[in-house]
Amino acid sequence: MKKSIIYISSLFLAAIVFSSCKKQLDVTPRQSIQVETAFTSKDNINAAITGIYSRLKSTRLYGRDLFAVSEALSENGFATNKSGRLVNESNLIPGAHFANWQTNYFSIAEINILLNRIPGIVLTPAITPAERNGWEGQLYFLRALNYHDLARTYCYEPGIGVPGQDRGGIPIVTATPLTVEGAIVNLPSRSSIEDVYKRIYADLDSSLTRLNNNSIGAPATPSLSAAQALYARVALYRGDYTRSITMANLSLAAVLNRITTVTSYGSGWNLQTHPESLFEIRYANPVENIGVNESLQTTYTTLKDRGVPTVVQGFGDLVATTTLLQQLGFSGFAANGSGGAFSGRTDDVRNLLFETGSTARGTARIECTKFIGKNGLPNLDNVPVIRVPEVLL
Repeated sequence: MKKSIIYISSLFLAAIVFSSCKKQLDVTPRQSIQVETAFTSKDNINAAITGIYSRLKSTRLYGRDLFAVSEALSENGFATNKSGRLVNESNLIPGAHFANWQTNYFSIAEINILLNRIPGIVLTPAITPAERNGWEGQLYFLRALNYHDLARTYCYEPGIGVPGQDRGGIPIVTATPLTVEGAIVNLPSRSSIEDVYKRIYADLDSSLTRLNNNSIGAPATPSLSAAQALYARVALYRGDYTRSITMANLSLAAVLNRITTVTSYGSGWNLQTHPESLFEIRYANPVENIGVNESLQTTYTTLKDRGVPTVVQGFGDLVATTTLLQQLGFSGFAANGSGGAFSGRTDDVRNLLFETGSTARGTARIECTKFIGKNGLPNLDNVPVIRVPEVLL
């Protein structure tokens, strides 16, 4: 575990060093900024924060794994073996699991640097309290999200650890070394699960005092309601039900009117930005496209467009299991949706986002079409992280 932290810190330092080298093209990307110049202007600070959001788009995080690997490891997902992906995860083969450790800790390293430097920055024109609160509110929210994603993939949930198997929480790092020497001696061990959740709570408390519901760019950036919703989720994992209910009610007070109706449920998933999203990952640029191998679209469906089984786009690597299809209200289908045929479905609106896939990749299955290139290109979809119905539930 200590070796992993050194490795991540060293890689981060290397990224800083090499990013300062002369590039062939003198074009500064808007979605990232060099660490050494991040504090020279407001635009650069905003670009550095945007770079942290970009890490969330990784296949290892919300680009695929935090959704699809979760389904494959559970009783919800069946791997079709049409590309060989997610088969080991679906079969619970040892070692076939999440791989988000490095990506999350890279994000945390960047967040730490920004949080530690922003209070002392002096710029002209002067930084306003609203600007500082906006930056810090986002960063505390993002660090809480990154730590919770690490905790729920690498630790037991609080109170349910198995004796002899429970190795505790994850390392807590709130100050990132900026020298190789500092990285070498930065050897944090795993904290207790309780201390990890205390850290997440502290970050969310800091976020709540800084954010408001006028967040520019929401839901691609967090609002106060989004932070309250994340707090409710974290508290639920912790078994802190009173706080979970309190935070959920606070969030819903401002956003309950955004929940879709029965008739508009399906159409909400046709829009680039889901109307119920409190926080979502926005894929705004074609170069961010994960592509036909690992995107959410190709993972869940073979289709390019809904209702057109003759045009193949993806692989449909993961489909709903027999049990889940039954719970969604389907009837008269073969095991795990094989053949793609079914005789009926109930009026449960959730099953409107499932249909028969293409035969071009082999046996057709009943596939999920939540993600189907809504941003104008195949495999390019915004990804809701927290929606209003989740908070209501």
